[in-house]
Amino acid sequence: MPTIQIKVVKKYRRAGFTLIELLVVVAIMALLAVLVVTQVGNARSRAHDVVSKSDLVVLRNAVEAYNVQNSKYPDTFTNNPKSYYWVAEAGFFAIPTQLGGPQNWIPGIVPNYIAELPHDPNSGQANTFLGGPCADIPGYSYYLYESDGRNYKILSHCLPRTSINLNDPFYDPVRGYGSIANTGGFIPWAYQVSTAAVTNAW
Repeated sequence: MPTIQIKVVKKYRRAGFTLIELLVVVAIMALLAVLVVTQVGNARSRAHDVVSKSDLVVLRNAVEAYNVQNSKYPDTFTNNPKSYYWVAEAGFFAIPTQLGGPQNWIPGIVPNYIAELPHDPNSGQANTFLGGPCADIPGYSYYLYESDGRNYKILSHCLPRTSINLNDPFYDPVRGYGSIANTGGFIPWAYQVSTAAVTNAW
């Protein structure tokens, strides 16, 4: 009786990845990288705005302490009634302003009421998050102070890096609308602390 031989042919798959598999892996890694970078950027922006608000609270406390002892707020109208807002650094675009200097843009409170005046590291830089004039004109991004002695307003102007909720206690209703570049939408562009009489006026 004839012998039947059955040959079993084993197919071995070549080790490694196919081109499609490699492309899928690269695409997933790129997506993860984008997500990580976005989250890190968002966290940095939120941290920046927390510091901005903290600075405003410290400044408010300092000018209120000045008012308690002097029966008026540090005055920026004295001898120069047309220079309303005082700014720390040269280059602020809006007029009228006066260059108070890094430690005198709120006059008379250093060192008795605050050790030193804060400075935002993004001062003088274009703010592409806010868009509109804040992105087009770097000279809009500064801390500002204005007072007639009876009332005051302190601004973090064109510096916010996250969206401002209209119920936020730091929301500035005077600067409540600013164009977002390329979208046609509108968002606020400043944080503020102030006396109630000028919150909706200055």
